[in-house]
Amino acid sequence: MPIIETCVITRISIASRPIDVFKYLVNLKYHLIWIPHLQSISPLTKLKLGTVYKSTILLLGLIKVNGQNLVTKLVPDRELAIENKIGPLQYNVRWFLRPKNDSTILICTAHVTADMHTFGFVSPELNHLVRTELRTELRSLKKLVEHGGVEPKKPPAELFVDSSEAPLKKHGGA
Repeated sequence: MPIIETCVITRISIASRPIDVFKYLVNLKYHLIWIPHLQSISPLTKLKLGTVYKSTILLLGLIKVNGQNLVTKLVPDRELAIENKIGPLQYNVRWFLRPKNDSTILICTAHVTADMHTFGFVSPELNHLVRTELRTELRSLKKLVEHGGVEPKKPPAELFVDSSEAPLKKHGGA
């Protein structure tokens, strides 16, 4: 079966300390707030190294994808890595938190592979989808951390710096 994959790196500045940002990353109840396409998580718990939880996401508002996620790395207030190796959409997402004055630079790296037959994507479309989803999630997380989920009076200044994408790959059949 043909597999496509992409890697996207996105950064955002959040006007809060890493310890405050990290609490939103490691508590799954907050994931339901800042990850818009997330439909469900079970169990709703605080993450630790080795935690396994199930999730359901809705891609493009049409495709339900179930996953079993595993916390593969957790360094308090510095780094979190989660991977899903089952199903037609597999991913490894890493968040790196770097202090900068009274703020945090949050760097998110997502490596995603998908079954081309299930989704009908080609690599550039998958890259665009992943990039768009990451930006949306990071904007939501920024809003949640900086404003406690309350709509700010004026749009927060957001800074995204995307790295060059890793080479897009297609494996398997035609």
